[in-house]
Amino acid sequence: NASVSLKIYNLLGQEVATLVDESRQAGYHELQWNGRNQYGSNVATGVYFYRIEAKPADGGQPFTSLKKMLLLK
Repeated sequence: NASVSLKIYNLLGQEVATLVDESRQAGYHELQWNGRNQYGSNVATGVYFYRIEAKPADGGQPFTSLKKMLLLK
């Protein structure tokens, strides 16, 4: 088990949306972003970044990854 956070950021580093912020079981998970910000408005086509952080409940080594993605409509 780990506390998992998955957030979307724009090119300016501003947080656009939080997709996950909860405890999850170990394993593979799949998620689709609907292209909306945290207020429910559509965001523009372009380059975004997603950051996933997982902090194990047992106090193990935390995992962080930041990747680039392209949103096309």
